[in-house]
Amino acid sequence: MTRTRGRVVLAVLLAVGLGLYAAWGAVMRPQGDQRVAYTPAERTCTDDPAGFTFCVYRAAQGTDGRVAYHLHGRNLDAQAWNDDTYYTSMVQARWAEQGVRPPTVVGVSFGPVWLLAAQNAAPKSGLLEVFRDRVLPAVEAQTGPPRARLIFGESMGGVNALAAGLSLPGVFSRVVALCPPIYETSPFAPWGETWDALKRTGADPKLVLALRTLAPDYFADEAAWAAFSPLAAVQGPPPAGAPSLYVSVGLYDAYGSYAGAERLARDARRNGWRTTWRPLYGGHCAIDVDSVAAALATDD
Repeated sequence: MTRTRGRVVLAVLLAVGLGLYAAWGAVMRPQGDQRVAYTPAERTCTDDPAGFTFCVYRAAQGTDGRVAYHLHGRNLDAQAWNDDTYYTSMVQARWAEQGVRPPTVVGVSFGPVWLLAAQNAAPKSGLLEVFRDRVLPAVEAQTGPPRARLIFGESMGGVNALAAGLSLPGVFSRVVALCPPIYETSPFAPWGETWDALKRTGADPKLVLALRTLAPDYFADEAAWAAFSPLAAVQGPPPAGAPSLYVSVGLYDAYGSYAGAERLARDARRNGWRTTWRPLYGGHCAIDVDSVAAALATDD
């Protein structure tokens, strides 16, 4: 009987302890999200039969006749611009505070994960041509012909913005690439080279492995990758109609992007590209909202 009573007491104490632990955990979890106080842009979204979605955003204070294409990061979508927990709403708020008439922003998405790779033998390649031949005409049938086009994005979207802007000279006047995963080592390099790069940059191995796994879907071989690589694109002088570049990455970016982005900016400047390099002290997608807002709201 005494042994049974002891077990009951122990079970009660354990249950009480677990309850207190759960209650403490519930109280200590973040209780909400920091949200931006701002006036959302008017939004109109379209699902295109060609497999993409785009959302057109017009600021309440009006727009300036330009169109800025926003390419989102991994696992986001075309509606990221009006997200009041994201840097995009901070940029929108900054324009309103300054009384700026910004460009019409157009969010574009092909799904949670995608790359604007030119057509090659890889199964998911060819989105660059779809973007050029289907997305731009569909968008501008709604917005009207812009007086200038800009393209920008964060993370995956930053790489895509560079790929489109550098591959299509004369189409975009400015590229704003925020925290783009840019590497000096090819995704087709031997694992030894990749491992050395991981040690140099402090990148999260899981993220780099995911990128290496993704690459064959969009690039059949090293030549196809080189046609996409932003680093390769700036190794010569800018062609006629080349865009200006704004590149920004945090020193402790978990993708190990800092060294590659810094080299991109250095090489681009050396070869005559108009380039703004904005290094930041922070992690993945640390963003200088004021300079991004200015880069998107001013002409070259």
